[in-house]
Amino acid sequence: MTNYDYAQLHERFREAEAKASLVDDLESNLTQADKDKVSLRAEMKRMKEQYTSCAARDKKTIRDLRKEIQESQEKSAARLNKAESINSVDVQEMTKRMEKLEQEIAELEITKHTENEYVEAPAEKKRKRHDETPK
Repeated sequence: MTNYDYAQLHERFREAEAKASLVDDLESNLTQADKDKVSLRAEMKRMKEQYTSCAARDKKTIRDLRKEIQESQEKSAARLNKAESINSVDVQEMTKRMEKLEQEIAELEITKHTENEYVEAPAEKKRKRHDETPK
């Protein structure tokens, strides 16, 4: 083998080593990529489960909140209707009471006038008697 052949062989050997190094690097990168892919899939699966769980919880929470709001509105409406009906009944009752009290006041005034006449009558008789008595 001549020096030229030896130099060419040495050059090919260096190229082969460089290619082998590249192949090793590529294999290492592929292995790492496979590991990363598995890791990312696991992470993606975990995140999807977490999202699904959160979404379900949020839907339940939203549903519960809507239900609470609706129940609260229904209770408020019922209270308002009850208050309005009570107020209506109270107004009617108060009107009836006022009319009744006005009637009683009118009757008492009539009775008062009548009693005053009865009270005045005996006093007038006493005065007349005193006036008639001899002095």
